[in-house]
Amino acid sequence: MSSDVLWNGPIVDAHQHFWDPTVNNHPWLQPGALIPFRYGDYSAIKRRYLPEEYRVDAAGHGVCETVYVETEWDPTAPIEETRYATGLAERKGLPSAIVAQAWLDRDDVSSIIARQAAFPLVRSVRHKPGGPATPDAVGQQQSLMSSETWRRGYALLERYGLHFDLQTPWWTWTRR
Repeated sequence: MSSDVLWNGPIVDAHQHFWDPTVNNHPWLQPGALIPFRYGDYSAIKRRYLPEEYRVDAAGHGVCETVYVETEWDPTAPIEETRYATGLAERKGLPSAIVAQAWLDRDDVSSIIARQAAFPLVRSVRHKPGGPATPDAVGQQQSLMSSETWRRGYALLERYGLHFDLQTPWWTWTRR
């Protein structure tokens, strides 16, 4: 590859995670947990990964800012994860922005979104909507985005100036 096509400017890492499974409540990162995961065996990431490790991994790449994306922290404590990420930013200088957890179909979604929006670094929320597990299942199962309850939660984001980060397999966007 010629040097004229390489990017040498600043980079914003728009999706990164920090965690310490020995301190934070990540049910899927606990020693005995092994959930079905689209990327296969994820045992190698069941370890501490904080800004200092990230900086070593990103050295030489011009990363100037990062966006912390929620990490499947215990769903009963979404504000605790945002408080944790905010504390990292204050102590370690990363992350620069946060995509917080908000389960849009929960009864307390209005309160959760209001509380998440009060954190200065929160720009967006994420709630994985589920859906067909394989391309062959498209049209046989709807995602949460079809639920009126979920849609009411989604509509609340505008009130707080928040965005929504969607994570769903590509095949959920196909029509059969």
